[in-house]
Amino acid sequence: MYGLLVGMSQVVVFVSPPLLSSKQVAVPDRPVAVSEDEHENRAVGHTSDDDTTSDSDVSSIASFSGRKKSLELAGTDENLVVLAEAVFHHIALEPELLAFRAGDVVEVEDMDDRDWWWGSTGNKTGWFPAQFVRLRVSQEDTVEDCLAAIAAGRPASAQIRRRTSVSLLSNDQVRTSVVRELVHTERDFVKVLQDVAEGYLSECRKREDMFDEERISIIFINLEGILRFQKGFLRDLEACVDWEAPHRSCVGDCFLKHSAGFKMYSDYCNSHPMATAALQELYQYNNYSKFFEACRLMRGLIEIPLDGYLLTPVQRICKYPLQLAELLKYTRTDHEDFANIKEALEVMRGVAMLINERKRRMESLEKLAGWQQRVEGWEGEDLIELSSQLIYQGEVVRVTSGMWTNNITLFLFDHQIVYCKKDILKRNTYVYKGRIYLDTCEIIDVPDGKDSNLGVSVRHAIKLLNLTRDKWLMFCCRSAKDKQRWMDAFSEERKLVVKDRVDGLELPQTDRHLARAAASRQKRPPRTLRQNKKFKHQSSYIGSSMLQLNTTSSNSLLGRKMGNWFSFGGGKKSRHHDVP
Repeated sequence: MYGLLVGMSQVVVFVSPPLLSSKQVAVPDRPVAVSEDEHENRAVGHTSDDDTTSDSDVSSIASFSGRKKSLELAGTDENLVVLAEAVFHHIALEPELLAFRAGDVVEVEDMDDRDWWWGSTGNKTGWFPAQFVRLRVSQEDTVEDCLAAIAAGRPASAQIRRRTSVSLLSNDQVRTSVVRELVHTERDFVKVLQDVAEGYLSECRKREDMFDEERISIIFINLEGILRFQKGFLRDLEACVDWEAPHRSCVGDCFLKHSAGFKMYSDYCNSHPMATAALQELYQYNNYSKFFEACRLMRGLIEIPLDGYLLTPVQRICKYPLQLAELLKYTRTDHEDFANIKEALEVMRGVAMLINERKRRMESLEKLAGWQQRVEGWEGEDLIELSSQLIYQGEVVRVTSGMWTNNITLFLFDHQIVYCKKDILKRNTYVYKGRIYLDTCEIIDVPDGKDSNLGVSVRHAIKLLNLTRDKWLMFCCRSAKDKQRWMDAFSEERKLVVKDRVDGLELPQTDRHLARAAASRQKRPPRTLRQNKKFKHQSSYIGSSMLQLNTTSSNSLLGRKMGNWFSFGGGKKSRHHDVP
């Protein structure tokens, strides 16, 4: 699952929150009111050196009650609305859940429960996972939001409440808070990585009877490499901060210096779903469940399962563009760090987009591997050895020598086109008939009329001629419009191949191996195992919307929709009564 947020854009890496505790938490009818004096002391945006707001991700959860205390307490004031930014898409499958997209501004009205908050976007209200948003360090732009909402004709009740929370900090004061938040959350993140590496990974290596190197690699991926990188990044980041006057700090160059290192997150994000699946399977066995719990207790960690801690790298890479965007917002144009912060924001957005696209390709590989398993009579190398995405598909009439014709379905992938025939008895099953490699192929627009080589008359025909092998394929489309769509699709395929090469998106063999393993896992029937009572976390998966390869549709383009996968902790909430 998995989108990386790119500032306020809609680029997301598919991620899920951790499998949180299944303990049901009762939600009161309304937040508890506080006095006016307490409200003044808790005003959003006023932070001290020791009480700075931080992200709401798992990496800072160890100090959740510390640095977020002021905002959490402020959230219990029924007259105060706290602003947060959505890090991930949240799909609302229940009426009392709040749906939003990454980058949306969410007005948080109730933060009594640690895992689930109550808030609104526009005219919609509902519950949402706290891990899906990041609290803004500053709430100062609420007046502009209020004016914009009034101009748009939205009800003013929320804006009136929000106006009471406006503080009068200067840009320099807000920038100070953002810089501190950046450093504090980075320290928290490195600490969590250290805890996982020393508290879990090292202990797993000691138990060779339970964990071989392959299993360790599947679960922890390249976490040790990320830890080494983040330690160096934190060291340089702290060196950039002017602790006497944090608003004068220049941190943009630190991000630019380490920009290449952040790309290692791509491998982690791609492999994280398989790591979660492997952990869920192990947690079904009491000996593994007790082992992981013992690791947590020996390290003195709070009660979050291992998969929750392993989510932190995915969450952290999502937060950098948000933090840099807020830092840029409160950096004066004449500040010596302005240009570097602006460039760093674009760089981190680019990293997010690269990771996001690789994640989409990885999911596409799994789909292709699964589709190939359902095609009967497959011959030759696996589809995913060369291809990573479906570009176009459709039914055509194949023209062969001897005036024979037959209906086939073409599947255009990057680097190759596969043609199949539908099974006569099983209409939704395809039988493999052949393929043409497009890297050494010429696409010929055949004019209507009699073909000199075959001696037959053709209409709306296209010929694929392999330049290195004595192989060709001629097919006729249903109409001139259909033929043009195919010609455009062939042109698009060549452009995508070139772009992938330039962008470095040619997936390595390790990714293809993971895709095969994932496809095989999906095909395998579920095993009946004794359920561990302490591990009741249920996960849901909303897959990326990809063209159904066994559909009967005549022509379809691959939709580039991105999905989200997530799991809910704490069960469903009710705004008006306690959960039993």
